[in-house]
Amino acid sequence: CNPPADRHVEYEGYDGWYNNLAKPSQGAVDTPLLRLLPPAYEDGVYQPVRRKANPLEVSEKLMRGQNGKMSKGGRTAFLLYFGQQVVEEILDAQGPGCPPEYFNIDIKSDHDFARSPRLKVMPLLRTRYDMTTGFSPNNPRQQLNEITPYLDGGLVYGTSKGWADALRSFSNGSLAPDGLLAWHDELGEGFPAENTQRLPMANPPPPTNHSSYVRQQETAKVDRFFKLGNPRGNENPFLLTFGIVWFRWHNHVAKYLRSVHRGWSGERVFNEARKWVIATYQAVVFYDWLPRYMHTSLPKYQAYRPTVDPQVSHIFQSAAMRFGHTLVTSGVYLRTRNEQGCISLPYELTAPEGSSQRRVVGVRTCNSFWRSPELFTRDPAHFERLLMGLSSQSTEQEDNVIVDDLRGRVFGPLEFSRRDLMAINIQRGRDHGLPDYNTARRHFGLATLDSLDTEEYKRKTGTHVEDQVLSSLRSLYDNDPSKVDIWPGGLLETRNGPGQLFSKVILDQFERIRDADRFWFENNNNECQMAAATQCEAPPALAEEWGIPCWAVTVLLQDNEPYDHFTRVRNSDGAQPQCLKLQHPLLSVCASLYPCTFNLSTPIAGKQPSRGMLSSLVSECRRSYH
Repeated sequence: CNPPADRHVEYEGYDGWYNNLAKPSQGAVDTPLLRLLPPAYEDGVYQPVRRKANPLEVSEKLMRGQNGKMSKGGRTAFLLYFGQQVVEEILDAQGPGCPPEYFNIDIKSDHDFARSPRLKVMPLLRTRYDMTTGFSPNNPRQQLNEITPYLDGGLVYGTSKGWADALRSFSNGSLAPDGLLAWHDELGEGFPAENTQRLPMANPPPPTNHSSYVRQQETAKVDRFFKLGNPRGNENPFLLTFGIVWFRWHNHVAKYLRSVHRGWSGERVFNEARKWVIATYQAVVFYDWLPRYMHTSLPKYQAYRPTVDPQVSHIFQSAAMRFGHTLVTSGVYLRTRNEQGCISLPYELTAPEGSSQRRVVGVRTCNSFWRSPELFTRDPAHFERLLMGLSSQSTEQEDNVIVDDLRGRVFGPLEFSRRDLMAINIQRGRDHGLPDYNTARRHFGLATLDSLDTEEYKRKTGTHVEDQVLSSLRSLYDNDPSKVDIWPGGLLETRNGPGQLFSKVILDQFERIRDADRFWFENNNNECQMAAATQCEAPPALAEEWGIPCWAVTVLLQDNEPYDHFTRVRNSDGAQPQCLKLQHPLLSVCASLYPCTFNLSTPIAGKQPSRGMLSSLVSECRRSYH
């Protein structure tokens, strides 16, 4: 699609400003999250919510269970990790405030964390907020979204022009250099370059060599990562795989446009390719991923609605969007084309500290955090193998059980290297002043619960929960639904997908994002984006050269029929049953928790440490989390 030469073409910005011409800052970076529910701060202003239930105890009693059960809805790991990059396209509210405010979680004496290395609290920093808020009940604290809520390609290009410029070639519309995908010197044109410019990407310590990081007073170097638009895009190999797909798609669209429009400048090619990529992304998210994730669809798009606020809501950020955690697997198999088994693809993994090296058949989630490039630098073919593993392997079952890789072995700062993400979910909701479960249900037009008795719960939520789990819920929250945190309350509603409350929140969020976007690909002002998204297989050379005819990997498995990577966990290619779900005996053991400690009697850099130096080292430990 070629806009007329005499027609002014407006290209979407990177930071969200002026998407809404009447409200220029709406949806811009570093603007407050949206409060759909009234805040429940302890003092009505900014103090975090105080509830009786200990978040670590809630995680242990409500979310521990057997891992390895297959999805009831046929959801694949491909759907799961595609969803993670969707969330990271619209939301980043994890950065700590300044000055730092700790909202730590007490560790009870019977918890694993208390036994070794005998720690008393799990550290958690409160998040960044608008410094003009938090002064009165009429102006309560408002936390910030550090990126735009629009589906505007931020995870590909970044959310500032400066970041995008660091990824470009400025010669032919490609991502640098020379029409090749930010060419990695060792891996070739299919992979991004290493972050030698040291873009400020998220960089918590990986699960190996923790003791050496403490001695060095810093975590691993940020230049080991691939250079991406998403600052958190190197968190795990599964997420990174999609980052590589989108980078490849931009460069090949740019190559196609150059071949068709030889008179276009490199700047024109880049901007038109970016429009094409964004349109494709929007179409895939709304018409392929979201209906399969939710098992329902949004109402048909009507028109741009400038009065709608697209901003991510607090309840989406701190609770509903975290539904995906129940789907997370302990790892993902590597598979080859037309391979009938998974166990033929073992690879050597750098062992976590305190364990021995071994050959494993899959990529273990807990041991791959912030080590993603390592998988591809060892063998570039793992990119294709991981895509095939993702698209043929089931997620975990949709229920209240969370894998150990998240519930006790997720990454953390140097002073507490492995943490419980489920406890953090609960504490984050309290940090942001989220009200209780019943208040949330009432706001979204759902029946409130009078108690947590089995029959009452089943009748009001339409969900059957095991008696033992409900008994624990009653004990933790005094049988009072108005004391229950939204995250565990909504998670327990899970059936074949998000339950009543989370479904309402998620669908509301995505409908607002779509309708409030002036640059939405279906908007009448964006005919060319509409054509690009609906005819994304136009450049036939892409299928021939990369096996990526549109946005994904349709031909990688060499099917003779259309293949649904999102929800079709299949066995039609003769794969053994164990290939459809991951078996723990075939995986590496999760890295242990290590604290950040300093020995005052040990010289550091040839100096005897003073109390001031120790304070500096502890501060460095804390900063390393972000």
